[in-house]
Amino acid sequence: MAAFGSIIIKTMNASAVRLGILSSVATCALVVACSSSKTDSTTTPSTSTAAAVAGPQNTRCNGKPVVVASAAKCHDESAADAGHTHDEPDAAEADAGAPAGDEYGETIYNSEGDDDECKYHVKWESTPVAVNTDVTFSIVATNRNDSSPVAAAEPYAEIFLDETHPAPNTPSKTTETSPGHYTIGPVRFDAPGKWNVRFHFHADCVDGEDSPHGHIAFFVNVQ
Repeated sequence: MAAFGSIIIKTMNASAVRLGILSSVATCALVVACSSSKTDSTTTPSTSTAAAVAGPQNTRCNGKPVVVASAAKCHDESAADAGHTHDEPDAAEADAGAPAGDEYGETIYNSEGDDDECKYHVKWESTPVAVNTDVTFSIVATNRNDSSPVAAAEPYAEIFLDETHPAPNTPSKTTETSPGHYTIGPVRFDAPGKWNVRFHFHADCVDGEDSPHGHIAFFVNVQ
């Protein structure tokens, strides 16, 4: 009888060990699941058009022929427009309502529009915008002639409140997340107001009429 009782005790002990192992595995699985959930919650903040300044739709390209950018004209100095250089951004030429013939077109409202020379269509969103907060822009650029992505354009953002108040320097970088889709940031705004954010595409090319170089400026509301 004692031997039988020993067998029962041993069997119970073995079962307890198995239960302990299963409990440990379940606990580990729960910890991993919780860790994964925590990792997922720390992804890049979502973007929106909340900072776009609402206004009339820009119609500068209405009725104009679509300009097709040619890679062959990228470094063709003879095709460059007179006076179009971008070594030093000139914020004074980006005021809204700039007269025709200026280097840049007027800064536009809303969150999408055609670039200054009617080559590209550009849409943008951003992470929440506030004074002295790191902001990331998400932009999508397509060719107006066939809606194909403007890929490998290495865009950058030129940001200023007015001709004497540029945005503070930040370690901003551009990432192409998929063809024609880019993130630019972090950038900072150091004062509230209606800021100008100009996106440049293929900035290494001359600014000729059908060169790949393009640019477009949007108003961004900073509170």
